[in-house]
Amino acid sequence: MPRRGPEHDSSWCSRASPGSARRGWRPTRRAARTLDGFAVCWGTCSQDLAAPYEPWIELCSHLVEHAPEELLAAHVERFGGELSRLARNLSRRLADVPAPQTTDPETERYLLFAAVSGFLAAVAATTPLYLVIDDAHWADRQSVALLKHVAHTVEHAPLQLLVTYRDTDLPKEHPLTAALAAVRRDDGVERIALTGLGIDEIAEMLADAAGHELDDEELRLAAEITAETGGNAFFVREILLNLSESGVVQRDEPTGHWRIDRSSGSACPRACEMSSGGVSSSSASRRATRSRWRR
Repeated sequence: MPRRGPEHDSSWCSRASPGSARRGWRPTRRAARTLDGFAVCWGTCSQDLAAPYEPWIELCSHLVEHAPEELLAAHVERFGGELSRLARNLSRRLADVPAPQTTDPETERYLLFAAVSGFLAAVAATTPLYLVIDDAHWADRQSVALLKHVAHTVEHAPLQLLVTYRDTDLPKEHPLTAALAAVRRDDGVERIALTGLGIDEIAEMLADAAGHELDDEELRLAAEITAETGGNAFFVREILLNLSESGVVQRDEPTGHWRIDRSSGSACPRACEMSSGGVSSSSASRRATRSRWRR
């Protein structure tokens, strides 16, 4: 029997800078205690694409791909082929899926929204769901409308919804601004402001990359990285890669700790100068660099 999760819960995480999105992926404290047993699925909003329903296409297509065939059949029997407007793979998973109804735009939207919320509730009834909508400040109006609908209608399903957005890129006229005001009145909605990583968290990142506890010199490096990046997780990661690629940080084989070249003062400005000019490392080079940190 599937393990039941908590009832519907929403977390709306805002962040001030691009790199702090990394923290948005961590579940809230309430969710973290019950995350085991959840099916985690997410959809991402793109800055350049902004296609209608973009995150929901990604999310629903993934769920359709892995849902039991009998669940899909029951859904189609009740809602017809409306879900195939977003999940084109529905007709591949299931034979004889009817075409979505063709009518006026408002009725078509009503039928689609009902199908999506019904599908999510059905999946969550068998496997508790943890859904992530990332970079919602780039979401189109249709995606935000569907987000509001799901937040308001799937109230008693074992489903948790995490929405991340950058408040500095959210003008007053953006549809998400009105949605945030609307859901703030709902029970079970929690809004979390995310800031940069602290020195302890960056030290934890370094220790995880190194595979050992940090000594005093390495803790000093963590403090310098924190000061240079403001805790921006993206810049922290890029600096770590550049420090290794440039030879500023090298592994001392006898001790297993890092040797840090401070011939020009702080190790970080040299890495920051390289980061500001763009990142040119290939994927293969990055994988090799990560392995050097962990050896």
